[in-house]
Amino acid sequence: MTVFDIVAPFVPASLNVLTQFQQFILVLMRLRLNLDYTDLGYRFKVSRRTVARVFDIWISVMNIRLEPFIVWPERDKLVSTMPQVFGECFGTRVTNIVDCFVVFIQRNHLVC
Repeated sequence: MTVFDIVAPFVPASLNVLTQFQQFILVLMRLRLNLDYTDLGYRFKVSRRTVARVFDIWISVMNIRLEPFIVWPERDKLVSTMPQVFGECFGTRVTNIVDCFVVFIQRNHLVC
């Protein structure tokens, strides 16, 4: 609710189909669950295009309003806390490590 309270006042109220809170939940679902626009449109009973507009608007506002809360440590602190293997391979050229490991699993349901 804190994030909502920080961001919501700056989101234009041009989309009257969904409440601001519904729009916020839609964006969080997209970010956390990686649901596509068609799925979210079905869940919220709006068009795919509306979902895309809501997402674009909220992400832009969230970027601007929440950016001050992201604080990067100083370079020397990053280097001193980096895993040893990264220091050995890259020296001080690495400042952050982004782990984007995702495994997709497909299940086939057999009907007997």
